[in-house]
Amino acid sequence: MMANPGANQSDSANTGSKVWLLITVAALGYFVDAYDLIVASVARGSAIVELGLATAGTPEHKSYAFLFENAQSAGILLGGILFGVLGDRLGRKRMLYASIFIYTVAILLNAILTPEIPYVGAVYSILRFVGGFALAAELSIGIVMIAETMKAKTRGIGTMLVVSFGVLGCVLAAVLFEFFKVSWQYLFIIGGVAGLLLLGFRYGVSETSHYLNEENQRAERGSFLLIFRNWRLLKIFISSILLGAPIYFFVSIPIKFAADYGKEFGLTIAGTIPIIIFYLALSLSDFIANFASQMLQSRKKGHIFLHHPLPRPDCRVVFLPTNDPGEYFYIYSPLMGFASGYWALLITFTTEQVGTNIRSTYTTSVPNIIRSLFIPISILLTFFAAHIWNVNLSLLYWDCRSCLGTFR
Repeated sequence: MMANPGANQSDSANTGSKVWLLITVAALGYFVDAYDLIVASVARGSAIVELGLATAGTPEHKSYAFLFENAQSAGILLGGILFGVLGDRLGRKRMLYASIFIYTVAILLNAILTPEIPYVGAVYSILRFVGGFALAAELSIGIVMIAETMKAKTRGIGTMLVVSFGVLGCVLAAVLFEFFKVSWQYLFIIGGVAGLLLLGFRYGVSETSHYLNEENQRAERGSFLLIFRNWRLLKIFISSILLGAPIYFFVSIPIKFAADYGKEFGLTIAGTIPIIIFYLALSLSDFIANFASQMLQSRKKGHIFLHHPLPRPDCRVVFLPTNDPGEYFYIYSPLMGFASGYWALLITFTTEQVGTNIRSTYTTSVPNIIRSLFIPISILLTFFAAHIWNVNLSLLYWDCRSCLGTFR
């Protein structure tokens, strides 16, 4: 019996369209994820004042800012582990639906808070926790589905498009706040509406064949403890977290808290400008790094080729502190962003190290543990604020240590 070339071409076209739909959905999901996490930062100051919690520039204002960021980070940590486990046990597609639904409800409730609500500060913190919890699944589950759908030789292109486009959600949030003067309530409403649209757009996404095949196997699925029973997996797990730590130091303090950070060096900085420039550089760097890894056919070589020759931006911040806001905006911020552009490489590498039975658990845990590092960083700054030099030197150690552990 002769094969039907037309049928083969049709199957190939259907597969290709499903891949592009998945890439689009994952990219939009990460775009909304990134948008929300930065909206929470740029709108934080206005929300604290307008909700009657504290006056701008006071210690109480900074305390609330750290409280809200810590609540969000705690949600990211818990959500990263739980959604990862459930992604292996119940399916990737279900987690994509659950995460965006929970997020949409949380952010829309965030938008309608008023000073008259009892314990409004606690309510705001809880909603930021829930928002962080839900968004923990967005990027990682999308990357898992791409890894299980695309071939190894091309999946780097898929993750490159997802991350390079997705981080521009941060830019949009900062631009809307800085240049269009959109209020914090409307910024949250925009995020909620985007979540609703994304929820409907995901209707056409199918569960991956890898997961469907794994359902019939007897292998233990979605066990976080499996990571600790295998030395190779545990070593990669720890090394990946160390490697990603410098990215989220940059995001957590010099970028999200640029105005406060700049004061330590005698600078007056508009907090949103570093965000815009940092994430534009990060998007470009992620694109170039992933493209290089595809050409070199190696995630590790792609990272080393692009990022190791760069002067470490944290070295500049420590040993060559600037007193010029323009230099901070246009030299330090893009340097930090470009040096952080291995985020997609790191997550792709992570998801390729494990089998289908714990791929979601592993891939979702690593980046969200990294993203929750704001908690220990903020504790350091709270208790050692007078010793900012020492904090930066500790960062330098983390950066060097993580570079030594690159993709081991």
